[in-house]
Amino acid sequence: MTFNGSVPGPAIVVRLGDWVELTIKNLAGNRFAHSIDLHAATGTMSGGAASVVGPGQQTTFQFQALKEVRSFISAQSGPS
Repeated sequence: MTFNGSVPGPAIVVRLGDWVELTIKNLAGNRFAHSIDLHAATGTMSGGAASVVGPGQQTTFQFQALKEVRSFISAQSGPS
C-alpha cells in the first residue's frame, strides 16, 4: 500500500477544528480490501470498518479534528 505513490506517505498536519477529507482508492489489481485506522478518532471512525474499500473501489469521507493529539494513521488489509 502506498500513499500518493510513496511509502511512507507524507505527514498530514491538522489543527483543532479543521475539517479533513480523505479519499482511499484500492486499485483493481489488488486482491484484498483495505482500510485505514484513525487511532485518535472516537466513534465509528476509530476503527477501520468505516473506511473499508474493496479492490477496484474508492471512498471519500470527512471528519473534523475535535481533539488535540499526536497520532498516526495505519493501513489495514484483510480477506475480501
